[in-house]
Amino acid sequence: MNDTSYQLERFTSNIPNIKDYLESSYLDTIKEKERAVEAIKSAKMRLCVLEKEQEIAQQLQKQIEQVRHQREQIQNDLANVTQNSKLNELQQNVDLWEKVSGAWVRVTDKKELRIHFSRLKEGISRDCYVTVDACSGDVWEIKDCNPTIPGLQLLLDKLNETKDLGKFCRSVREGFKAIL
Repeated sequence: MNDTSYQLERFTSNIPNIKDYLESSYLDTIKEKERAVEAIKSAKMRLCVLEKEQEIAQQLQKQIEQVRHQREQIQNDLANVTQNSKLNELQQNVDLWEKVSGAWVRVTDKKELRIHFSRLKEGISRDCYVTVDACSGDVWEIKDCNPTIPGLQLLLDKLNETKDLGKFCRSVREGFKAIL
């Protein structure tokens, strides 16, 4: 056998091994490609999930802000209702008192009560008034008094102690009558 024949025979005898090797390499390459494709699909799915989670988190944050705003609005509305309820109750009491006393009371733009007294003495037509803060919680304050009457601070202290607005008004009226 000559050298060429020998090499040819040797080569042809290795063809099945080469074929097996190539097929195995090809199959391994296909499997690697499939694993890579699956990894890409999995990564894309995780990315989609993360994006969706981020979107949901943003929506939740917006909803939380809306709820906070609504809660603040409700708290403000409740405070206004409470304040208006107090003022309405005071106004009802004042209307009755005006009929009886010959005086009149108005709520100012600043939510204060201005109590006017007229007909304090016959022949004197001077209008006297005192303004008190009606919305400072449980504490009343004198905002204005015309003319100033002696002992006004004592009358205010008594009002804050007893919460008896009617008695306060009678005492202020007597104070005005005394100085006219």
